[in-house]
Amino acid sequence: KQYKITNSGGCTDVVTAQGSIDDAKDYQEVCQAFKDIGCDEGEIDAVWRTLAGILNLTEVQFEAIDADTGKFKDSTKAFLDGVEKHWKVDKAALEKALSLKLVTAAGNTTEVPLTATASEDDKNALIKSLYDNLFRWLVEKCNEATDAEAKGFDCGSQWIGLLDIFGFED
Repeated sequence: KQYKITNSGGCTDVVTAQGSIDDAKDYQEVCQAFKDIGCDEGEIDAVWRTLAGILNLTEVQFEAIDADTGKFKDSTKAFLDGVEKHWKVDKAALEKALSLKLVTAAGNTTEVPLTATASEDDKNALIKSLYDNLFRWLVEKCNEATDAEAKGFDCGSQWIGLLDIFGFED
């Protein structure tokens, strides 16, 4: 399936010196890498579900009804089903969270529709926060896996650890 976030650069066909990329093989290698840094099956599943939900949520778009009110674009609303499935969240609650704000005045709370721009901003902030937290968690797992002193090794000053994340150069 093609997602905006994965094909926005226009380079969706990659050929290496060895031929085409083998997604199934690469998936197995990544799963093994997760195990190598100490992730259990539940954590690995949670990583994939988080990423799958993000992929679906990036496809959700909003359009203006008027200057003060937005709504989900009908053509992209089905992607919320994917978010619901992968994140195991209530779709109606997610829709409300992305399209309404609560305003409290004089002790009364009212739901106020967001503009299309505000909904898009909230959606993108949620995606960024989830991705950032997932990345930080993975770095922590890598740090734990490479903590030689905690594993009983006497490293002194003779040990260097390096984490190179391809694609974060820009």
